[in-house]
Amino acid sequence: MPCATGTRESIEASKEHYTKQRELDRTDPVRILWRSLVARMHHTDGGYLSLSDAEKRYVAVGLLDGEVYNGGFDQYFFNSASSYYSDALLGLEGIGATTSLELLLKAKKIVFGFDSVPVDTSARRQISRPLSASQSSRLDHLDKLFWADPDNLSDRIEAFLRRHSLIRDVA
Repeated sequence: MPCATGTRESIEASKEHYTKQRELDRTDPVRILWRSLVARMHHTDGGYLSLSDAEKRYVAVGLLDGEVYNGGFDQYFFNSASSYYSDALLGLEGIGATTSLELLLKAKKIVFGFDSVPVDTSARRQISRPLSASQSSRLDHLDKLFWADPDNLSDRIEAFLRRHSLIRDVA
């Protein structure tokens, strides 16, 4: 019985949520830009390299943000997103996200020490695995600090995109 268990209410709330998300996909300039850059990265010959420096930095910070919120710094360094680590550093610096930048540098040091972060995903995985219990614990602490959003990343990203004329208000 959907109504007695609250299932109907949950279904309706979910429908409303996804309706709002689809509307934002059509109207939010940041989402529109993100989708266009992802399409360029995956469906053009130039891929990531065809993006401007500002676009690369935005994508790299967006990937960092998404991975850390989804599974922490451990997931970020394990997945392909950290292939763009250097651009993420430049992006965080460019938007003035000093605390997030500091957290990323600390996480990198926990996983890779003073070595560079390999661009190649499989090379990165070989170097960084397995993580010790101490490394995992320290990364978990940094995850929580990042999740607190000390730099208010979304506002900083939007200001960066406007400064570089990458977005404008949709009419």
